[in-house]
Amino acid sequence: SELGLRVFGPNWLKQRMQEVGVKNSTGIQGSNFGSDADWPVEKKNGMFVNFTPYSQFRIQHYEYDVTATIDQWGARTTFSMKDQQDGALIPLIGDSFTFGVGVQDGEVYPSLLNAAMPHRLINLGVPGSSIAEQLDIISHRHRELNSPVVYVFNVFVGNDFSDLLVNDKKNNEETQSSDLKPLQTIQENQLLQKINDTVRYHPVLRKVYVIQFIKSKLLILYNHYRSSSGIIKRIDDAIFYIIQDNEQFWGMMDLFDVQLKRTMQMSLDYRFQPVFIIVPDRHQVNETLLESKLKYYGLTPDAVDVDLPNRVLKNKFEQAGVAYIDGTHCLKKRLQRHLDNKLYFTLDNHFTAKGHIVFAQCIEEKLADIISSKLKVRCRNWKAKELVGWKSKKDFAKKPNKGFPRFRSWMDNQYFDCEANQMKWDWETNRFRLPKCDTWIKFRQHI
Repeated sequence: SELGLRVFGPNWLKQRMQEVGVKNSTGIQGSNFGSDADWPVEKKNGMFVNFTPYSQFRIQHYEYDVTATIDQWGARTTFSMKDQQDGALIPLIGDSFTFGVGVQDGEVYPSLLNAAMPHRLINLGVPGSSIAEQLDIISHRHRELNSPVVYVFNVFVGNDFSDLLVNDKKNNEETQSSDLKPLQTIQENQLLQKINDTVRYHPVLRKVYVIQFIKSKLLILYNHYRSSSGIIKRIDDAIFYIIQDNEQFWGMMDLFDVQLKRTMQMSLDYRFQPVFIIVPDRHQVNETLLESKLKYYGLTPDAVDVDLPNRVLKNKFEQAGVAYIDGTHCLKKRLQRHLDNKLYFTLDNHFTAKGHIVFAQCIEEKLADIISSKLKVRCRNWKAKELVGWKSKKDFAKKPNKGFPRFRSWMDNQYFDCEANQMKWDWETNRFRLPKCDTWIKFRQHI
């Protein structure tokens, strides 16, 4: 039977064997596999705030072994040569895709965008985080980051919504906002996960076709049984939880609604403009892979809608009046045009270095336009009171704080104070310009 499956086995089984048969390039075995236990981080009240500035650590998996370098902001370095130049700081915040798990510092798409765009971008990606934790980070670090006027949120369709579900249960044990029960909390599923990991990481068992074939059939039977009990199916690829139009999907969307409303409220409180980037899962851009996984999980093509989460997200962003970019269609076109399946790792679900390059190319132009427009709007909206006391450079040197421009909005004053050391002043016309503003602002003076 083993020989028969190797020669005449279905395509989905061959695809599965390619994934589990990936060679371990790191030599890591057992519990240390892919661990982030030794990553240097800083916390407040037990909550992650940032990585330790100026630190380094290794990121290891079967398919990669790379080193991450952390900059002065406690973020993954973007190799910026613009740190000492004028310009507003634009944080890109997201999960492991934004952080760049699996690739070197300069290969991550925030680094590629930073090199190509006229803005100072920093990479605040945190592996394993959802928008809930990312908003917590902003609430702790907004002032520290010089009160950015734009935050770019990166939403990975693959697992950010299921991560929200886990986060909801963790933080709201008594008053849960969703009736869904995450699989991580089911003891029976935890046992199955241990068995699955034992097979996956065993050097011999994971290469046996018969074991993988039987495992698929048992998984299908198990899912039918659990579904009849009203519990989420056991699926290794989290994307399949949210491409089915059912109660589970809409429950996760309700959780995202809560965080989107929180984002909009924080944008008013902290005076920033949110921008969202939709990062697709590999099953959304690779139709061959999708077909194989549907058969592996015992699902029919008409049972899923790979564009469903993207359509719902776009509708929510448009209703909220938030700018967004969806890179799914562009990635799919590039994959079909070049027949290149190396945009994602085979076993791991992250972008390869090539995937980061293509994704950066897909979103670069539109993102630059959105950020520039947001910064210009902010400049045009500033209204200042009269400036008193400055008549010349000499006078400014004697009384640098006398008559300092004060804005009508308290938050504008806070931002101006942060950026005042970078302002451009034209003493001949009594006008000044803040970083990345095209408009020169005129102040009247009293003699």
